Amino acid sequence: MNNSPYSRPPDRHRLDIPPQVLAISPLDDLADIARVTRTSRLLHYMTLPQLYRQVTLTAYPETRYINGRPEGFGSGSPFAMALSGLMTSNAAAYVKEFRVRGSWKESGVEEYSQGKVPDSTMLLNVVVRGAIDKMVNMESFTWDLDTKPLKSIYQGLSIRTSLTSLSIDFPPSRIPRPTVLIPPIPSLKALRVSNLDPMCAQDDISLLLVGSKNLEELKMHWNPRMRDGAEPSINLHTYFGRCIAAHHQLKIKHIGLQNFYGANRGEFAKIFDTTVMAHTEFIDVFGGVGGKSSNAFVDLTWKEVPKDVRFMWKSHRSNEPAPQHASILESFTGLEYFYMVSAKPPPRDDKTTPNGDAISPGTTSPLTPYGSPWRDQEHDTSHLGKDYLDALMPRHGSTLKHLLLSDQWAITGDNISQLVRSCPNLEQLGLAVEFASMEILRVLLPFLPKLKAMRLLANPALSRALTEDRFFEDPEQSMAKMGVHVSQSGFKSLRWIGVGDLIFRVGDEYQAELEDGTKEWRRQIIQATRDDVNDVAIWSKDVLMI
Repeated sequence: MNNSPYSRPPDRHRLDIPPQVLAISPLDDLADIARVTRTSRLLHYMTLPQLYRQVTLTAYPETRYINGRPEGFGSGSPFAMALSGLMTSNAAAYVKEFRVRGSWKESGVEEYSQGKVPDSTMLLNVVVRGAIDKMVNMESFTWDLDTKPLKSIYQGLSIRTSLTSLSIDFPPSRIPRPTVLIPPIPSLKALRVSNLDPMCAQDDISLLLVGSKNLEELKMHWNPRMRDGAEPSINLHTYFGRCIAAHHQLKIKHIGLQNFYGANRGEFAKIFDTTVMAHTEFIDVFGGVGGKSSNAFVDLTWKEVPKDVRFMWKSHRSNEPAPQHASILESFTGLEYFYMVSAKPPPRDDKTTPNGDAISPGTTSPLTPYGSPWRDQEHDTSHLGKDYLDALMPRHGSTLKHLLLSDQWAITGDNISQLVRSCPNLEQLGLAVEFASMEILRVLLPFLPKLKAMRLLANPALSRALTEDRFFEDPEQSMAKMGVHVSQSGFKSLRWIGVGDLIFRVGDEYQAELEDGTKEWRRQIIQATRDDVNDVAIWSKDVLMI
C-alpha cells in the first residue's frame, strides 16, 4: 500500500462538498453567475436557472463598438444571437421573466402603407414566437420595442399557462399597421399597456380584458398628445365595451390610469368593482384645478361623483388636486398611503421618431413613453390644502403610514400640530411648510416615533429659510435648528431627510459641543443622492408615471 502523502486517497475517503453549503442565492451580478456556471458541472446545473431567470434583450438603433470592433463581429448582433440561442437551446425553459426592448431597425416601413408587413418585422416576430414556445415556465413578458407585436406573439402568449404578467408598449408613430384582437390569457394577473392611441392602429385589448378572469392589476397609459391636442377620440367603452355587454365587472385590486382623455358616460362603476379596488393611481386623467382650459369641456364631465359608488382604497396617488377629489377621500376610511405628486413634466422640444415621423410637443419619444401633458400653471391650488387635510386627518389619520402632500400647500404650525395628533403611525411624511413653521418641527417631530423618512418640499418659504440660515454652510447644525436632533426622549427611527432637492441620510448619534460649552445629542447628517432613496416611497412615488 502506498502511504506517500502525495498519493491520492481512496474514493471512500474523499470528502465531497455538501450542496447545502453552496450558497448561490446571494449572487445577483450576471457576470459573476456566468463565471460560476463554468466552475464545475455541479455549479453549472445549480446556477443555470438563476442565470436565465430574468432575460432582457436590447436592440440598439446604431452599431456599438467594443475595442474598435462592432458588437457581434464575426456573427450577428447580440440581440439577434441571443434570440437565436433562446429558440434553439434548452435554456429557455429556465426563463421566468422575458423582456425585449429598444429600437428595432424596421427596414421597409413604407410597405405598411401598401398593405404589407416588412420582412424584417415579420422575421422578428417569428423568432420571438419561437423563443416564447420554448419558455414553458415564463411568468412575465414585456414588449418595449418601437414596433408592434403581431398576431403570432399573442397566440404564443395565450397558451402559456404560467404567464401572470404582461406589459406592452405600443409604438407612438401614427403609421398604418395591422391590428390584432388580443386573445384572453386565463392565467394573467397583471396587465400594463402603454402609449395607447387609436390613431396608431394599435391592437384591441377588449377581448383580453373580458376573458382574463384572474386579472387583479391593470395599468393603462395613453399617449399624452391626446390631452395636449384635446383629441376626445376614446372613451371607456372603447376598451371595456365587451365587459359591459357581458355584465362582467372587473375585480381589479390595483388600477393605474395616465393621460386618459374621454368623456364620462357613467360606465366606470359598471366596469370596475370599486369595493375591491385597494390601490389606485390617477395621473393626468380628470383635469383637476390645474387642468388645461382646452380640456375643460371633457374633464368637467368627471366632476360629479356618484353617491352610490363605494371606495375602499388602501393607497392612492394622483397629481390633480380638485374639490371633488377631496370629497372622495372624505367618503371612506382606512387609507394607509396617500401621495399627491408634485413633480412637473420636463421641457419637451420637437423630435422625430426612428421612422421619420415628426413628434409634436405633446408627443413622447419611444425612449421616454411616460411623459405627462402640460398643465396650465396659472391656476392656484394652494387653497385646496385645507380641504385635503380636513378630509385626511379625521377619516384616515389613525391608519395613515405614508403621507405626501403637494408642494403648493404651505402647511401652518396649527396644521402640523393637528397632523401629528391625528396621524401617530406615520412612517414617511412629505410636506411644504410656511417659513414661520420651520422651528415648530423641533417640538412636534419627536411625537412621531415611527417616522423613518421626512421630506420638506421646495417652495419659496423653504428657499428663503435655506438662504437666511446659511444652510449649505453647515447642514447638520441647520437640521438641528429645525428639529432634526436627538435627545433622551427623541425619536430613533428617522433615516432619511429631504430639504428641497437635497437628500440626507441620518447616521449614528454623537455628542455635539455647543457655543456655551454645553453638549447636545445629535445625529450625523450625511448627504445622499436621489438613487439612494429609490425605495423610499415619498421620493419614488413623486413621479409622473404609473
